[in-house]
Amino acid sequence: MRYISLQSDIFDIGSELTKFNDDGLGAISSFTGIVRAENKVEALMIEHHPIMSVAALNDLADRCETKYDLRGIIIIHRYGILRVGQPIVFVAVSSAHRIDAMKAIEYAMDRLKTDVPLWKKEIRQDGSEHWIEQKLSDVAASQSWND
Repeated sequence: MRYISLQSDIFDIGSELTKFNDDGLGAISSFTGIVRAENKVEALMIEHHPIMSVAALNDLADRCETKYDLRGIIIIHRYGILRVGQPIVFVAVSSAHRIDAMKAIEYAMDRLKTDVPLWKKEIRQDGSEHWIEQKLSDVAASQSWND
């Protein structure tokens, strides 16, 4: 089972998890990223390239499925204006075993942060805007996978 979505609409985590319905499941692991109220942020604006971003998400799913023994993968990333407290990204995997599920989530998030073309701008309470640059720690985490 694979479900990849680049969408503006908010999603329901519980509903997404019901997509995993394989009798051979032994583990489901997931990660949800949320818009933080940091630096007086009111919202994030996330921009994307429709073709390149979706292709990169599918490539990421391919790499996760090759690297780990997964029975399913869900990757949802939102774009547009996202308010504080709203979900940005959801990655979930199912596997027969917890180790593959947990490692696949870590791998997917480290790679998503560097390999998927998405651009984020903070919209602050005072009306100012600030583009978010890629963090060196995210690059280091992604490169640590050596693949």
